[in-house]
Amino acid sequence: MGNVGHAIFLTVIILALLGRTTADPTWKLIDGLLKFVSVGSKGVWGVNRNDDIFYRSGTLEDGEASGSGWVNIAGKLKQISSGHSVWGVNANDDIFIRQGLTASNPTGTSWLNVAGQLKQLDVSSTANQVWGVNTNDNIYRRTGITTDLPAGTNWEQVDGLLKFVSVGPAGVWGVNANDDIFYRTGTFGNEASAGSGWEHIEGKLKQISSGDNIVWGVNVNDDIFIREGISLRTPAGTGWKQIPGKLKQVETGLSGQQAWGVNSGDYIFQRTRLTATRPSDIFQLPTIDGYSVRVGDCPGNDIWVIYGDGITLQDCAERCTSHPDCVSFMFFDNKRCFPKSRTCEETSQDNPKNVFYDKIIEDVLSAVDGYTPRTGDCPGNDIWSIYGDGITLSDCAERCTSHADCVAFMFFDKKRCFPKTKTCDDTRKENPKNVFYDKNVDPLPSIDGFSARRGDCPGNDIWSIYGDGITLSDCAERCTSHADCVAFMFFDSKRCFPKTKTCKDTNKDNPKNVFYDKPFVVTERNVALNKMASQSSLFRSEYPAERAVDGNTGTVLYPRQECTHTGLEYEPWWKVDLGDTYVISHVTVINRGDCCGERLQNFMVRVGPFEDLRENTPCGDIYSETPSDGETIDVRCAEPISGRWVSVQLIGREDYLSLCEVQVFSGSDPKSVRLTDETSKRWRDDLRCGSEFPAPNATRGECDPDSCFPCCSQSGYCGNTPEHCDCADCVNYGTIYGVEKSPVWSGLSEEALLSVSWREDFRCGPGFSAPGAEVAECNPHSCNPCCSGSGWCGNTEDHCGCPDCVDYRSHGVPGIKWREDGRCGPEFPAPGADPGECDPISLFPCCSAAGECGGTAAHCKCEGCIDFRKSPGTGADLSREVPGFLLRVGDCPGNDIWSLYGDDITLDACAERCNSHADCVAFMFFDNRRCFPKTKTCKKMNKDNRKNVFYDKESATLLSVEGYTVRTGDCPGNDIWSIYGDEITLQDCAERCTSHADCVAFMFFDNRRCFPKTKTCEDTSKENPKNVFYDKKIELPPFVDGFSVRRGDCPGNDIWSIYGDGITLSDCAERCTSHADCVAFMFFDNKRCFPKTKTCKDTNKDNPKNVFYDKDIVSMTASSERGPEFTAQNSKLDWQETATAAGAWSAQPWLMFDLGRSKRVTSVVTQGRNYSPDWPGESHEEWVMSYSISYGDENGDKVWYAGDDGETVVFEGNTDRDSKVRHDFSDFSGPFTARFVKIHPRTWHGWVSMRAELDTDPYLDF
Repeated sequence: MGNVGHAIFLTVIILALLGRTTADPTWKLIDGLLKFVSVGSKGVWGVNRNDDIFYRSGTLEDGEASGSGWVNIAGKLKQISSGHSVWGVNANDDIFIRQGLTASNPTGTSWLNVAGQLKQLDVSSTANQVWGVNTNDNIYRRTGITTDLPAGTNWEQVDGLLKFVSVGPAGVWGVNANDDIFYRTGTFGNEASAGSGWEHIEGKLKQISSGDNIVWGVNVNDDIFIREGISLRTPAGTGWKQIPGKLKQVETGLSGQQAWGVNSGDYIFQRTRLTATRPSDIFQLPTIDGYSVRVGDCPGNDIWVIYGDGITLQDCAERCTSHPDCVSFMFFDNKRCFPKSRTCEETSQDNPKNVFYDKIIEDVLSAVDGYTPRTGDCPGNDIWSIYGDGITLSDCAERCTSHADCVAFMFFDKKRCFPKTKTCDDTRKENPKNVFYDKNVDPLPSIDGFSARRGDCPGNDIWSIYGDGITLSDCAERCTSHADCVAFMFFDSKRCFPKTKTCKDTNKDNPKNVFYDKPFVVTERNVALNKMASQSSLFRSEYPAERAVDGNTGTVLYPRQECTHTGLEYEPWWKVDLGDTYVISHVTVINRGDCCGERLQNFMVRVGPFEDLRENTPCGDIYSETPSDGETIDVRCAEPISGRWVSVQLIGREDYLSLCEVQVFSGSDPKSVRLTDETSKRWRDDLRCGSEFPAPNATRGECDPDSCFPCCSQSGYCGNTPEHCDCADCVNYGTIYGVEKSPVWSGLSEEALLSVSWREDFRCGPGFSAPGAEVAECNPHSCNPCCSGSGWCGNTEDHCGCPDCVDYRSHGVPGIKWREDGRCGPEFPAPGADPGECDPISLFPCCSAAGECGGTAAHCKCEGCIDFRKSPGTGADLSREVPGFLLRVGDCPGNDIWSLYGDDITLDACAERCNSHADCVAFMFFDNRRCFPKTKTCKKMNKDNRKNVFYDKESATLLSVEGYTVRTGDCPGNDIWSIYGDEITLQDCAERCTSHADCVAFMFFDNRRCFPKTKTCEDTSKENPKNVFYDKKIELPPFVDGFSVRRGDCPGNDIWSIYGDGITLSDCAERCTSHADCVAFMFFDNKRCFPKTKTCKDTNKDNPKNVFYDKDIVSMTASSERGPEFTAQNSKLDWQETATAAGAWSAQPWLMFDLGRSKRVTSVVTQGRNYSPDWPGESHEEWVMSYSISYGDENGDKVWYAGDDGETVVFEGNTDRDSKVRHDFSDFSGPFTARFVKIHPRTWHGWVSMRAELDTDPYLDF
C-alpha cells in the first residue's frame, strides 16, 4: 500500500475511534498533541501535558480555518482561552493575558500577570468578558475591561459554585463538582451582564462551551452533546443532542456549527460543515467473518508462532481460527498480524493504526442443572483431585456436585474441567473460552432472633461453644445463652462457629458459609431533656438557656416565653451538659416562630467530651440555609459522635441566637454504642491525641478506650500512667466510653498474690518494693512491661530502650510454660511444660476444655477447666547478662558469621567468639546452646521463637570533631572514593571532607575507616554499631526579600536561559523576579543559580549545599465585598485609593490570606481605609477597631488564635485611616504555623474597611 493509502487508513482509525457515522459531519484530525484547545477571534490556541503553549498558524480571525502548523509560545499555562483576547492560568493558578496581539503579529509579544488566582477561565469572542473559577469553585467575572485597559481592573465574585464556566453569545454556562449543568439567567445575548441567578439544566457534563445560539459539552464518558433550541424566547434551550464521537474537552468557535476538541489520547480534532457527502469522507473499519472489530490493542499475550508480517487481514484471521489457544488478534497498519491468547475489556488506543479483532464465540453459556453460568474465571482454588480433560459439561458438573468442598467450576473450551473451592464476585474475562459455573445455593434458612446473610466474618470464634454435627437451632441457642456471643457462622448446615464480633461486609468466598447476626436494637430518646444548659449571654431573664431543654416545643418567644434568647454578639452560642457520655446520632433544633427565623442562619452543632465547645466535633455541616419561622431542623451527624456536651453556635455572624427546643437523640442507655470499627475510628495509630492531632473521625484525636493506652496526657500522648490519666487536663477515654479495666492479677489466690513482683501504682526499681520482690518489677504480660530509669512502668522507648531501662519481657524465656498461640492442655506442649499451661498473671489465665487460654467462665469454671491462678505464678530463671553486651528477646535474622558459629557451647564462649572478630557486632544465642555471631544488628526484633535471645555489643561514646555534628549509623552510598581512607584518625577523615568541594558528610567505621560522602540523609541506617556518621555543619543561609527559604531542592523544571554560575544571591533573586515563568530558584553552594518554573511541597535534602527559595505569592480573598470597587486585593498594606478603586477591602465577616504554603506567622499589621479626593463618593472615615484571627492548612477555620488562658484573643485595631497598628504574636501565646489566615472584624468605625499584612518567618524548615 502506498503512502496515500496509509494516510487514509490512519484517518479511518481515528474517525472510527470518534464513533462517526455516515450521516454526520466530519471530525478532521489535526496534527499535534494537546490536553486543552481553545478557538476564538484571536485564533486557535492550546496547551500540552507539559503546560507548553501553542498557537495554530493561520487561524487568527478565521475560526473556520484549520491552520498550518503549531507555533510554540514562551511560558507555561495549564489552561488557555482564546476570545477577544487570549488569557490563561498556570499550575499555581496565576492569571495571565497575552499582550501585543495584532493581525500582523498573531502570537503577541509577552504575558502580563493579572492579579488574582483562578484554576480555570473563559474569554468571550464577541464582548470584553472574562469569567473564571478558583480552587474553591467560587465564581468571578472581570470588570473594567476596555480597549485601553484590556486586563480590566477588578474581580467581582458571583454567587454560586462551579468547577468550569464558559461565556459566549449563548450566555454564561457552567458545571459544578457533581457535573450538574447551569445557565446564568439574563446573560443570553448580553454577555456583559452579571446575570441574576443560576437555572439548573437537566443532564450531566464535565466541561462546557458557550457559542453562537448553541452550547457544546462532554460528559464523564467523553460523549459529546450540543444544546438545541437556544433563542431569545428559550435562552436555556430545549434539549440535548448527542454528537457522534469521543472527546475529553471541546470548545465552540464563533460559529456554533464549528468546534475544536481533544480526546483522551490528546489527539486534536476540528469539526467543519460538509457541503456534500462524498465517498472519500466516509470510512469503516474492515470486517472479517467470525470476528468483531474495534479500535486499539490488548497488549501482550501474543502467540508468536503464528505471527505474520506483510499479510492480509484474511490470512491473519485464518491463522487465529486454526490455533486452539487463539481468541483474538491485533492487525497493525493493515499488514502485521498479532494473534492473542487473551482479549481485554478495554483496548489501549495509543496507536490509531491498531485494530483489534475478537473471535465471536457462540453458545458458550450452555446450561447445566444446579449451576448458574457466566463468562470468565475465578483464578485459583482448584481441586486438582477431580480435575478433568476431554470431558463433557455434565461430567464436570457431576464431579463438583459429588465433592463436599466444591462450590463452582470453570469449564474451558468445552472440554477442560477446573472444580473450585471458592467463587468470586467478578470473574476475569480475558479468555472468552472460559465459562464459570456457580453452584446454586438454596435460600438461606432463617432462625428467630437472628438475621441471616451469606459469607463469614473470620476470626473472633468462641471455641468453648463451638459445635460440629449440630442443627441450626442448636447453634442459635448456644449463641443466645452466651453473654459474649453477638453472631455465629453456620457452615454446610452442620458446623457452628459462635462469634464475639460481627462485621460490616462478610467474606463470601465459600457459599456454604451462612452468617447470623443477633439483632441490636437501640431505642432513641432525647437525652438533653431537663439537663443543665447555658448560653453565651442573656437578653432578658425570661429567656434563659433552660428554655431549650424543658420539653416545651412551642415556638413563641413573646409573650409565652417558650424560647431562649442571647444578646447581640458575634458568634453567640448555647450548650447543654448531658451529665454522662452518650453516642449522639442527630440533634433537632426548633427555631423561633413568632418572628425573626432568619437569625438562625449559619449555625453549627458540635458534640464531644469537652466543656469548651470549640474542642468538640461538628455534627453535620454548617446549616447555611435561611430557616423559616418556627422551622424544625434535624441535624444528622455523618457518623455517631460520643460526648457529654452538645452546643449550637452561629458561625461567622453577629446576631441574636434564639432556640425554642433542642432535642439530642441517642440510644436507650449511656454508652449503649461505642465506635470501634476502622471506618469510625476516632484515634490515631501514632498514639498522639488532643486538639493538635485530629483523627480520621474526630477533629480532636482521642485514645482507643479498649487499648493499653486509653488516656490522653496534657502534652498530647495516649498512655496509661498517672501522667496520662490523672492530671488536671488529662482525658480518660476508658471512663468516657465505659470501658472498665480491672488489674490483671484480679482473681489470683492469696498465695499467688504474695508472689507478685510488681505494684498496682506502676512504680518499679530501687526504692519500690512489691509483695514478692524487694525491688519491684513490671508485669511482663501487661501493657506496661518495662521499668524506666526514673522508676515508672510503661511501654515507650523511654521505658524500654534507655540505658537504665529494664524490659521484663526479656526475662524467663527458656523455660516458659505457656505458648504464644494461646493453646494449652495435653495436646499443646510448651517449651517448659507438657501439657502447656496458661500464664497465671495474664489476661488469659485459664485453660478451657477445648485447649484455649482465656478469662471467661467457659475457660475458668467449666468441668475440665484449669485456673492457673490458684497456685503461685510459674516464672523461669532470668536470662543471664554478659558484660559488654545488651540483652533483648528475639533475633535479627541473617548476617551470620558462620566461621564463628557454635553448637552446644556456653553463653560466655559465644560472647568471646564475637568479641574476638573485628566484624562481629552482635550474636543470637538459641536455646541456651547455639551461637550465631552477626555482622549487623537491627532495630525491630523478630520474636517468633521465644528461645532466641539477642546480645548487642555495647557502643562506645561518640567522638566529636570540630565543624561536624555526630550521630550513630550510616547513610549508605554516595561515597567519594578518591579521598577514602583506611587506618586513619577521625581528625584526618574530617580534614579530607572539609577540603573537598562536594563532601557534605562522612562515615567513620570502627574508629579507623573513612567514607566521605556527597550526600547525607535524614535517618541513618543503624545496622552496624561501629558506624558513626558526621554531618558538616551548615550555617543559616541568608534570605532575600520576596522569597521564603528552606533546605534542599525541587529537582527539574530549570529555566536554563537565566541560569547563573558565580553570581550573588541578590542577582539570582533578580533573575527570577524579572522572568514571568519563574516561581522559585535553588541556590547551590552560595554561587550557582537555578531558576525554576515549578516548586514542590517537600524538597530533596540529600545535599546540604542546596538552598531553595520560593517566591512569596500571597493572595487575598474575602467572604464578601461591598462592591466591585472594594475587592480583597485592596486590602494590601499602604494601598492607595483612586477614583475607581476604594482605599481598602470593605465588607464582612472575614478577610483571608493564602500564603501559598504553610509558614510561621509572627505578626499582623492593620490600617483603615485610605481616602483620596478623587473618590467620587463622600468623604469617609472607616476602620476596624477590633478583630480576631483563625487559621489552618486546609482553610482558615481550623483553629482560633487563643491566648495562654485558652480564650480567643481579640486584637485592638485602628483608630484612624492610615496609622499602622502592629501586634507581635510573641506578646500573646506565640507565633503559629499555617497556610490560610482569616481576620474576623469584631467592631468597627463607619464601616468594616481594612488594609492588612502578615509578617512571616522566611526560614521554612531551619
